[in-house]
Amino acid sequence: MIIKQIPAFLRSLAIATFLWVTHTTATNLIWLHSINMPVDSYLVLSTMATDLIGMNSRGAFPTVALIFIGLLLAFITARFISTRTAIKKTTLYAMAGGTALFAIVALMPSAFYNLDLIAGARTITGRVYLVLAGALAGYYCSRRWRQCWRRRNVHWVLIDGVVKMTTTDKEFTVKPSLNAHLLSPTLSFSTADWAE
Repeated sequence: MIIKQIPAFLRSLAIATFLWVTHTTATNLIWLHSINMPVDSYLVLSTMATDLIGMNSRGAFPTVALIFIGLLLAFITARFISTRTAIKKTTLYAMAGGTALFAIVALMPSAFYNLDLIAGARTITGRVYLVLAGALAGYYCSRRWRQCWRRRNVHWVLIDGVVKMTTTDKEFTVKPSLNAHLLSPTLSFSTADWAE
């Protein structure tokens, strides 16, 4: 089950990292433009491409590593909370992703002598953008994981040669093309054969 969740987590990590890096780069370029430095479209694209590689592979703390740790801790906490509350998982994971990026933005200055090293987080608008980027990553991840949870949490019962299956939000029926005595709790049916 955990192995099936890894690709969705990595994609949500890529979403958050991409939005973080491009926002930081755009903020720096806007500042350069405001002091009358020549900023053209070629410079914007080349700087964004360079920063996507450089900010994630160089430096004392690569951006992707910070976001990885933040999202991992937030999603583990969200998973723990989801087993004890009735909050929708998509809402909970979106809040966890936003909280993770907010924590990174809020804690970075305390680690570096109260310096805001993240250019995009020096204003309230920039911080809100980064929190929304984390929320988007958390929402995306929860939607992908939800598909894994649905596949795993399928309950079925055999009634007169017809299998009735229920997931968390739907009920399906399927008439299997195999003998009833071959059915077992570990047998799975493809969703293509299901009829609502």
